[in-house]
Amino acid sequence: MDCGVCGCSKFPPHLVKSALDEENYTLLLRPNADPVKGQMHKQMKANLVVAVASLLQATAVIGAFDGNLNYASPSRRHPSLGIDVPHVARRSLKRGSVAYRPEDLNFTHGVASGDPYSDSIILWTRVAPSLASDASNVTVEGPVPLYSHDTETYIKADPSPICVDWAVFPKGGVHGSTVVASGRAYTTSDIDYTVKVEAKGLKPFTTYNYQFTICGSKVKSPVGRTKTAPTAHDDIPEVKFAVFSCSNYPNGYFNAYGNAARKDNQDYFVHLGDYIYEGAAKGERAHNPPRLLFTLHDYRTRHGQYRTDPDLQLAHQNFAWITTWDDHEVSNNGYRDGSSGLNNTEDSFYKDGHGVSVDQRKMNAVRAYFEWLPIRQVDLDDNLRIWRSFRMGNLLDFIVLDTRNYDRNWNDHYIDLIRDDASRTLMGSHQENWFYNELSRSSKRGAAWRIIGNQIIFSRIYESYGLSGDNWSGYTANRNRTLKHLYDNKIGNNVFLAGDSHQNWVSDIVWLEEKEYNPETGDGSIGVEFAGTAVSSTGVNAPILPARVQAEYRVGNNSELQWQDGYYRGYIFLSVKQNSVQARFYGSPSVASRNSWDIPLANFTVRSGENKLARPVGGGSVESGALKGGKTTPTNLTLNTETGKWDVIGYDQMYIKSSREKRRAPSMASDKMEVEVAEKKLKDMDHSEQHYFNSYNHHGIHEEMLKDEVRTRSYMNAIVQNKHLFKDKVVLDVGCGTAILSMFAVKAGAKHVIGVDMSTIIFKAKEIVKVNGMEDKITLIQGKMEEIELPFPKVDIIISEWMGYFLLYESMLDTVLYARDKYLEKDGLIFPDKATIFVCGIEDGDYKDEKIGFWDNVYGFDYSPLKATALSEPLVDTVEIKAAVTDPASVITLDLYTCTTADLAFSIPFTLKCRRDDFVHALVAWFDIDFTACHKPIRFSTGPHTKYTHWKQTVFYLREVLTVQQEEEVACNIVVKPNDKNRRDLDIQIDYTLETEDDTRKAQGSCSYKMC
Repeated sequence: MDCGVCGCSKFPPHLVKSALDEENYTLLLRPNADPVKGQMHKQMKANLVVAVASLLQATAVIGAFDGNLNYASPSRRHPSLGIDVPHVARRSLKRGSVAYRPEDLNFTHGVASGDPYSDSIILWTRVAPSLASDASNVTVEGPVPLYSHDTETYIKADPSPICVDWAVFPKGGVHGSTVVASGRAYTTSDIDYTVKVEAKGLKPFTTYNYQFTICGSKVKSPVGRTKTAPTAHDDIPEVKFAVFSCSNYPNGYFNAYGNAARKDNQDYFVHLGDYIYEGAAKGERAHNPPRLLFTLHDYRTRHGQYRTDPDLQLAHQNFAWITTWDDHEVSNNGYRDGSSGLNNTEDSFYKDGHGVSVDQRKMNAVRAYFEWLPIRQVDLDDNLRIWRSFRMGNLLDFIVLDTRNYDRNWNDHYIDLIRDDASRTLMGSHQENWFYNELSRSSKRGAAWRIIGNQIIFSRIYESYGLSGDNWSGYTANRNRTLKHLYDNKIGNNVFLAGDSHQNWVSDIVWLEEKEYNPETGDGSIGVEFAGTAVSSTGVNAPILPARVQAEYRVGNNSELQWQDGYYRGYIFLSVKQNSVQARFYGSPSVASRNSWDIPLANFTVRSGENKLARPVGGGSVESGALKGGKTTPTNLTLNTETGKWDVIGYDQMYIKSSREKRRAPSMASDKMEVEVAEKKLKDMDHSEQHYFNSYNHHGIHEEMLKDEVRTRSYMNAIVQNKHLFKDKVVLDVGCGTAILSMFAVKAGAKHVIGVDMSTIIFKAKEIVKVNGMEDKITLIQGKMEEIELPFPKVDIIISEWMGYFLLYESMLDTVLYARDKYLEKDGLIFPDKATIFVCGIEDGDYKDEKIGFWDNVYGFDYSPLKATALSEPLVDTVEIKAAVTDPASVITLDLYTCTTADLAFSIPFTLKCRRDDFVHALVAWFDIDFTACHKPIRFSTGPHTKYTHWKQTVFYLREVLTVQQEEEVACNIVVKPNDKNRRDLDIQIDYTLETEDDTRKAQGSCSYKMC
C-alpha cells in the first residue's frame, strides 16, 4: 500500500494484519452481538485498521524526518532549540493532504557534500516545486520558545512533505553498481526543502559517487562525487586542498570555483568565509532579494541565488567542502553583539534593524547557513559553534576557527585605544582554550602539520594608516597568547590560512619584538601564513601597475611579509606532504565575465621542521604583486581550464562595472602611494594653503569637531530625519573630513555620496567608510574641489560643514559656492543653506585687563608695543551670557542658494541697544546655522546663550571702555573682507559711536582687526 504521504510503497499488508490480529480486536468488537451492532463492529474494525496504519505511518515518517539533519539545526537536543518533528509528521498525515507529484519537483540547486570523516560524509541537495524559497518565517517567529512550534500556524504550514531516497556508490559507478550506503529522508518548506544526510559506513580516504532520487519515481539528482578523510593514524603521503574566500555575486563571476573544479587536482575544497554577501548591490548580477538581509526568507533566498551559479554548482557537485563563515554570512563587520550596521541598542533596532534585533538576525542567518551548506553541527548544544577539526592521517590536522561571530569582542570604533587590552579576544575563552588544546594534541599525536583555517589575517601588517582593527592586529593579546602557546610548547609546522582581505599575503609567522627574527633567512619564525584573495570581491580597484606599487610599499614596510598582491581574484592550491607544504596561488584575469582562464601567480614552499618560507622565497620570481628579495616578471601566460591550452591573455576590466565605476569612480583603497602623492601636492602649495590643509591632517581636530554634539547632532538630525529628501539622491560632501556627514547621508538612503577633501585625513576616512560597510555607497576623492573631476556630472544635494570661526575665518564657503554653481542640479538642496552673524556688547573688564592690560607692565617693563598687536587680534573664547550688556544685533544673513563670493566682503551698519547700565569692553560675535529644507526646520547657534560648540565666540576688544545706560544705543559699522595675501584670513574693521546726552560719556572710535 502507499504511505499516504508521498505515494511510496511503505507499509506491507502483513504488518497491518499483524497489528490487527483477529484475537486482539475480537475482545473489543464482541461478534456475538445483534446484527445492527455487528454492522457497527465492522465499521469500528475498519476505523481501527486506518488508525493503526496511520500510527505505523507516523512512526515511519518521523524516522525519515530524523534522517534529514536540517530538522536538527541548530539543535534538537533541547525542547526549545529544534523543529518539532512529531508535529511536522502529524501535520503531514492530516486528511486532505495532497502529495507533490514527482514530475512537479526538481533538484533545484544541484548536489553537494562536505565535512569528511574517515567513515562518513555529509550529503546535501534541495528538492522543491520551484527555485524560490518559501516565504514563511514560521520556524523563527512567534511568541513561543525558539523553534518549538506548538501553534496552529506551524502545524498547518506545509502538509506535503517530499520523500527522497539517497545512495552512495563506488567511484565511477551509479546505476547497477553496488550500493555502499543508502537511506531515506523527508523535507518540507520548514527547512526550505533542503535535504542533508550523513552517509555512514564508508571507507577512509576513498572517492565515492552519490545520488538522490524522489521516492517511487525516476526523478533523480545529478550524480555527485565526494571523498572521505583518512583515519587519524593512516600513513598518507599527500592531501590537497583548494582554498577560497569572499564570493560577492554582483561584483563578478565565480570563475575561481570553476577553474579549480575543472583542473581536478585537489581532494577537498575549503572556504574561509563570506560565502554569501548580505548587501543589496544592483547591476548585471543584482542581489536577490534586492535589499539588505534581515529575515530567514531573505537569507534563504540569497543562498539560493548564489547556488544557481554554474561554477559554484560544479565545485559542490564534485568535491567535499570544509567551510567556515566570516561576517557577510550575517552582517558586515560582525562580532558577538552586533555588526557595523546593527547593534544591540534601541536606536539601532528601530533605525537600522527595521524591527529585527541583532540576535534574531543572527539566528535567521545561522539557520539558513546550516540548511544550505553541507556542514556538520559538531555540538548540538551550541548552535553558533562552527569551529571544529579534521584529523587526516598522521599527515595533518585541519583546525577550523570562528574568529568572527562566536564570541568576538567589540569590533567597531576606537580600536586603536583598546587593541592591546588583555581582555580582547577573537574567539572567546571556550573556543580559544579549545584551539590551544587542539594545537597541543595535534603535536603530541605526531601529526606532521597543523593547518589552521581562519577568516582573517594573523600576521601583523602595517598599512599606511597603521594597523587594521578588523583582523588579529585589533586583538593583540589574543595573537600574543597564540604565539606564546606555539613557542613555549615548541609546536612547529604551523600553516595559517586566511581570507577576508580580498588580497594575497604570504608571511613568516613570528612574534615580533619578543623573538629574534631574520627577514632574509626567516630564522625565528614559528610557521607561515597564506592569506588568499577573493573569488570575486573587490581588492585593489586599480590597474595592475598601481596595484603593484601598493604591494611594493606593503612588502617594504613589513619585515615578515614576503609577497603581496591585491590585483587578481583567485584561490590557493595547497599540497601537504610529510616533508613539505606547497602553496600555489592562481588568479582569474577578469571576473567581469564568465571565463575559464586561470593564471599562475606565485609558488611557495615550507619544508618540514623549518617553520618558515623556503628561501629564495617564491623561487625568486612571481607573476604579479611584489616579492621581497625577488622580482616580478609578468608573462600573462594563462591556462584555459576547459581546453587545457595555454595562451597569453589580458583583460582591461577586472570586475563587473557598477554605476560608480562607469562614471570613473576612483579607488577606495587607502594606501601609501596615494598618501605620498597627496603630501607632494600639499608641499607644492603656497605656505598659507599648506598650513590650512595640514591643520586637518591630524585626527585631533576631527575628534574635537565630532565631540561637538551641537554641531554633529544637528547635522545628523537634519540628514537622517529627512530620508524623504535623501532617498535615491546623489550627494556631494564638500570638505568631508572623516566622512561622518557622508555616512549620515547613506543612512538616510542616498543613492551615492561623493566626499571631497584636500587633507590626508581622507585616507583614514576611506578606512572608516570601509569598516562601516559603506564603500559601495561612498566615493572619497582626495584633492581640491576646484581641481578634481567628480564621477557624477550633477548632484542632487550638497552637504558641508564649511563654517569657520566668526563664520568666515578659514571657512570653505567659497568652495561650497563653486560646487553649487558647477555640480548642483537646478532644484537641488544645500545642507545647511542659511547662516547669520550676530553681535552684542559685553562687559569683560577683568579678562581684558588680564589679556590686554598685561602688556602695560611686564615685570616692571613697558611692553605697550605688543598691546596694539594684542588688541588687533580677535580672541576666540567662550563668553558667559550674563556678560552681555546689549541686545544682539543681526549683522548679515547669507543664503547659500543665492549668495556669491562677492557677498563675502561686506560693509554693514548695525545698532546695539543697551539692556542695563554697565560698561562695554568688547563686542562679541557668533553665528546661527539653519537647515530650512528639513520637514521640521533645524537650527543651531554658536552664541553665548546656548550649549558650547567648538566654534565658541569671537571677542573684539575696543580701545576704550564705553560707559552706557539702559536704552542707549551704540551705532556700529563692520567691514569684513578676505586678506589680500591669504584669502582665508580676514581683515575686519569696526567703527562705533555712543550717542548720549551726557557729553562726558560720548565716545567714537575705530578698531582694525586681523584674523590670521
